[in-house]
Amino acid sequence: MDDLWVKALHPHDKTSVRAYFDDYINKTDNKLYENQFRMCHKEGYWVWVLLRGRTIIS
Repeated sequence: MDDLWVKALHPHDKTSVRAYFDDYINKTDNKLYENQFRMCHKEGYWVWVLLRGRTIIS
């Protein structure tokens, strides 16, 4: 994971987000990735983020 992105994660969410992402990357079924967590807004307050995506391998 990119360091800047990880730095913006809420301290209480870092471990679970990292573990969930690593689990997704190590799977081979390419199902939809979906996770909710908090990130620091550029003005300093916390916002909830819903991240969805899918790995596409050609």
